[in-house]
Amino acid sequence: DAVLPFKMKKAEAEQRISDYVGSRKFFANKRFQQEFTTDNIMGVYFPYMLVDMKGHASFTGEGEIETGSYTRTIGSGKDEQEETIYKVDRYSVHRECDVAIDDLEVESSSRRASAKSNHETNNIINAILPFDTENCVKYDANYLKGFTSEKRDTNRSDLQKVVDNQETEAIKFALNDSVRKYDRGVRWDDISVKKDGEKWISAYLPVWLYSYVENPGKKNQLTHYVAVNARTAETIGSVPINKARMSLASILIGLLTALVLFLAMGGTSVDSFLVPLIGGFVVGGICYSVFFGKYRNTGARHYFEHETKIEIKNVQDDDERLKHFETKDSQMKGSNNTTVNVVKL
Repeated sequence: DAVLPFKMKKAEAEQRISDYVGSRKFFANKRFQQEFTTDNIMGVYFPYMLVDMKGHASFTGEGEIETGSYTRTIGSGKDEQEETIYKVDRYSVHRECDVAIDDLEVESSSRRASAKSNHETNNIINAILPFDTENCVKYDANYLKGFTSEKRDTNRSDLQKVVDNQETEAIKFALNDSVRKYDRGVRWDDISVKKDGEKWISAYLPVWLYSYVENPGKKNQLTHYVAVNARTAETIGSVPINKARMSLASILIGLLTALVLFLAMGGTSVDSFLVPLIGGFVVGGICYSVFFGKYRNTGARHYFEHETKIEIKNVQDDDERLKHFETKDSQMKGSNNTTVNVVKL
């Protein structure tokens, strides 16, 4: 139905991808460093469904407000310790609103949308969303000249569950402004979204894409992608890792941390090195996780709950205080107003 033309020129995309990879060379796979070239960067039109929805939403649950706290001593002698007790008011919470969602963007290539493949970093392509879809034009095959494109192989019925989930989660996050006073959280137990109408548009959206196959022909073959949103310039990717070098660097940082802690604690014996060593081990593990996240971006995704264009109106609230109690928990158990539930194809 529609196409969003390329805005970024190939030369700029090549530079962005080159800069992105260049900033990640230290722990990159040696073979990848030798073979990296921007010659195989392609302009690709990926298929998406753009969904508009109007309706009415109803959320019912419970919320908690902290009214105070105090500490108390428990145990005695060597077992004596202090614990914090929180004073809490619990409320029943109800919100209703009219809602309008504009251009919810959902991948309509099953290969990309499922994100189940162990051989491709498809999440990278998802992570460069959103696009400025308000600038889409009527589909014309001439826009595809000089670029490649992937075919849509899903229909509305295939994507409806994903769309329903993203619409509901976007509404839930949009309602958070109305429940800010519940500083311990809100647990929504009953959610209902009644749709007055929904409009689906099939669209091609533009991406500059670099790909590299690690361990080709082997069981652990993995295709890494670095993608650039050809409208917003958002760039994100996955780079093959030199795991040995990354592990060694993390171990060295951990040992250095342990030594600093050992000296700071005035350690003089082998036994007194145990606690610093544990601390160093933890720091080393954190460093490896941070390095891995920067190079592989396995958790990268489109944060649709924040980035979806949504308008809520006529918000109605109906809250009632249920009880006052004390607890050792610093947050409400089961609160879900700030956590996102992601449903995949």
